[in-house]
Amino acid sequence: MVVDALDKLDRVATLARPIAPVNTDAGSLRAQEKFVRLVQRERSALNTELARRNAAWRECLDDAVRSFGRARALEKMAARARLDRLSKIHRTSE
Repeated sequence: MVVDALDKLDRVATLARPIAPVNTDAGSLRAQEKFVRLVQRERSALNTELARRNAAWRECLDDAVRSFGRARALEKMAARARLDRLSKIHRTSE
């Protein structure tokens, strides 16, 4: 969604910069410059939002990986405990 908005802003910004201005009076040039600055400001805001969302997503993935690592470690500890109990049972039955 944010990426689509960035693409649209790129297209608008490209259209906002004519190759040769049709009307070169000062008012028209100021209006074009103002519009280009507006597009640049919007693009900057969208880039900031995209960076924030990417950081949140990376943090979420990091948390998931850490949780999986802890779960895997607990699983291994439980398996070792079961093995220890089985070996104790086996030793006592001999």
